[in-house]
Amino acid sequence: MNIFITGLCLQGNKGGPAIALALMQQIRKYLPESDFVFSVPSGEEFQHELLWSRKYKVEVVESYSIKDVLPPYVFKNFYLKYIRVKNWFKKLSVADLVIEMSAISYVGHPIGNVRSALLGARFMYFLSALIFKKPFLAWTQSYGPLSPKILRFIAKLDLKRQPVIFCRGDDCLSEVNRLLPQKKAFSFPDVAVIFEYNQSWGTDYLHSIYQDINFEKLITISPSAVMYKRTKKHTGENKHIEDMVNLCRFLLEKSFFILLVPHTFRLNRHYPEVCDFAVSRLVLNHFKDIPNVGLIQEDLSPAELKSIISTSCVHIGARYHSIVASLSSAVPAISLSWHPKYKDIMREFGSEDYIFDGIHNKSIYDLFDIFDEVYQKRPAICKKLVFANEKARAKIEENTKLFVNLMKGFLHDL
Repeated sequence: MNIFITGLCLQGNKGGPAIALALMQQIRKYLPESDFVFSVPSGEEFQHELLWSRKYKVEVVESYSIKDVLPPYVFKNFYLKYIRVKNWFKKLSVADLVIEMSAISYVGHPIGNVRSALLGARFMYFLSALIFKKPFLAWTQSYGPLSPKILRFIAKLDLKRQPVIFCRGDDCLSEVNRLLPQKKAFSFPDVAVIFEYNQSWGTDYLHSIYQDINFEKLITISPSAVMYKRTKKHTGENKHIEDMVNLCRFLLEKSFFILLVPHTFRLNRHYPEVCDFAVSRLVLNHFKDIPNVGLIQEDLSPAELKSIISTSCVHIGARYHSIVASLSSAVPAISLSWHPKYKDIMREFGSEDYIFDGIHNKSIYDLFDIFDEVYQKRPAICKKLVFANEKARAKIEENTKLFVNLMKGFLHDL
């Protein structure tokens, strides 16, 4: 079975490969002969995608954007765009079906906007598959907020053609049920929950950098370029940086060792608007001469990042898949949130009380209070996370069986 997967990356944002590799693992349990081709970001990013695709031993094709086919953009570097689009549609044409995995789609007011949804990859992939009459199945992901009306309209065009809508969490399910109340829809956890890691590797790696590290006092923090961009002020100040710096100072007073673990790493694009590593460096600049604040400097794989997070006593994450990594390795997590998807994953693991609104919450002391509670209750939380992880894995197995049955139905019709 030739499967064309859209909406993911294999580098840059580490959530992409965590989902991609876990997704392949699940599908191959039931369809072991499946062949996968990933549509990945184009341009300068594509060369880095190629490097990682070789590490993961998967086939990739350079994606195209709406600007590659619409005037006046299409006329600039026309031949290169023509080749890119031609190669992409060639892979689509030989696929038995498309699995769409943008992870978060049709994000409207007040978090996103209609223009991004209309020009975004998910709607473009949907139309492409529709034109080529290819089965188009969306794996479990987040949707919404589905507003205003025009965004609800385009989301309906896509989602009503899904035989089943797989939602990443209960809030997402409620949003979809309001849009299509008669449609069959289910809520499941993020598939990256099952992503494998090696705690011993994380321990050895950190010992090689920080010989005297005390893991009982290790706090990992994953800042977010998304959060940085959303809290940037015209004065040049930034709430996300301020919050991270104040948090580090608070933790240093309590004698913790702080390790910044970025979950996006953009080679040659170390700008805080797009790169967590750049955001982390801005935070680290406030602690240049303090040995108890460190930063992961390498472009590591998601398995390696999860292995590092698994060694900490508490993880504080503004990046969604750092939270997934923490919870699924039974490390108590505090979520810095900008979207309902954070609440969905935290609720799945019984940790919904430990969410800090990273955009609107004005008092950093609320975050300090959450940390004190989590650290005090850490043994009990860890036990709860082990149990919750077993339940989440069972749900993902159920999710996979339902999804594969749909795939088999399409395969039978071919």
